[in-house]
Amino acid sequence: MILALVPALICLFTAGLVWNLYLFHMSTRDALDLVYKLDTPRPTSARDWPELRVDAVVVDPEVPRRILVLVQWPARPEARSLLVLEPVGAPQRALRLLQLWRDRGASLSPTRLGERGLVLRRRRSPDEVRTLLHRENCGP
Repeated sequence: MILALVPALICLFTAGLVWNLYLFHMSTRDALDLVYKLDTPRPTSARDWPELRVDAVVVDPEVPRRILVLVQWPARPEARSLLVLEPVGAPQRALRLLQLWRDRGASLSPTRLGERGLVLRRRRSPDEVRTLLHRENCGP
C-alpha cells in the first residue's frame, strides 16, 4: 500500500518543483525588465515606460494589417501614447491578445527591439506580441 503511494508523491513533488521554477523564471524576467527601464529616468517614448496598460485597440482603417493601440502609464495616468503597430507574424493573434489584455486591464512590459521593433509582454506570463512601431504620438 505504501509502495503504491511513492510514485504519486514523487509526481506531486516534481510538479510542485516545476511550478516553482516557472514562477521564479517569470519573476526574474519581470525584475530584469524593470532594471533596464530604470536606466531611463524620464522616458519620452512608451517603449521606455516600465509598465503600460492598453486603453483601446483598433484596426487601422487605412491599412488593415496595422493596429492602433492607445496606452497609458499606470504610475502617471496623464502619460498616454497612441502607437501605430504592425504585428510580426500572425496579426489576428496579436489583435486578440491586445484586446484580451485591454479587457483584463493587464500590466504589460514594453521592450525595444532595435530601431523600430517593440515587444509587448504580459507580466508574470510568457505571452507576448512582437511588432514594428510605425508611429507614436506621446502625451505629457
